[in-house]
Amino acid sequence: MSKIIDCIWFTSIKTVGIIVTEDELTKERRAYVGVVDGNDPELDRLYIKEHGAPVSVMAMKQVVREMEGK
Repeated sequence: MSKIIDCIWFTSIKTVGIIVTEDELTKERRAYVGVVDGNDPELDRLYIKEHGAPVSVMAMKQVVREMEGK
């Protein structure tokens, strides 16, 4: 079982969320991204947890490198 540690929202025409979860036994953290209705933050978090696409640390670091021009 995993718990949600944090969530970041991006809202424009649609709402996109990135959540970070932590496994309660192993303490391993994972991130998931998904598009949601944006009407109920708690339901949206749970939806992304169950149906979101996994996001790797390597992918996130690449985004940061690109934004910093490195």
